[in-house]
Amino acid sequence: MSPTEFLTARHDEETDALVKLLTPGWTHDGTPSPTPDEPLARVHKWTLTLGRVLADVTAKQAIVEQHRPATAEDTHEIGAHPINDGRCSSCVALHDERGYCEQMEYPCPTTLALLQPHAEHPDFDPTWATT
Repeated sequence: MSPTEFLTARHDEETDALVKLLTPGWTHDGTPSPTPDEPLARVHKWTLTLGRVLADVTAKQAIVEQHRPATAEDTHEIGAHPINDGRCSSCVALHDERGYCEQMEYPCPTTLALLQPHAEHPDFDPTWATT
């Protein structure tokens, strides 16, 4: 399983769990389910709502899709010379003052950072650990 597939699966699980919380009458403890804008928790001045959590999951998935392994089809978008199949489709590393750069290896630091909260999941690959 690739990091992109792993993160997409975790985001789908999180979304499904949140949708269940939004289903009228369904909660893990039998209490009425909150609406998307009803506070789940308050931390200082910040209010956590299901709508905000769903937006967070959606934003993370957009980042995952931007930082996927590059393919030959990406060449025209990123101007890669030569084609860097399997490298990150977004991240570029600058190597010298003349501007020589190349795509970073995949998984890139951005993808690795998104993987870390899921380190305890049984499908987590130990090679993705950053600590």
